[in-house]
Amino acid sequence: MSQPAIKPKTAKTLTRLVSLRRQQAEQAFAQARQEVAAAEAVLGQLEAALRAAPSPSQDFAAFSLSEQNGNSKRLLARIADQQRQIDALKQDMAEKRETLKRAFGSERRLGEITARPK
Repeated sequence: MSQPAIKPKTAKTLTRLVSLRRQQAEQAFAQARQEVAAAEAVLGQLEAALRAAPSPSQDFAAFSLSEQNGNSKRLLARIADQQRQIDALKQDMAEKRETLKRAFGSERRLGEITARPK
């Protein structure tokens, strides 16, 4: 079963719309990647701050003061929160990647339809 031919003006309009959709999907995916990278950078800073915290063998007074103020526990909680945020951002990025894949598929399919001989 063959599909009816698409008028040139309709094909041009559809091509423009599909291209715009693809560009929007590309921009959304790029933005999501940047957000994930920024969140991972923050996580790296938090982990470095935790590693820089005094250990009991280095200076007991500094370690005791740090523990009394809850600094290590607070850092661990912030690291866990940041990791959850990264996981959510990665899920969002995966969804945007799927949208981008569908946009590329639509663009390819439209190209096949409009390139058919009449």
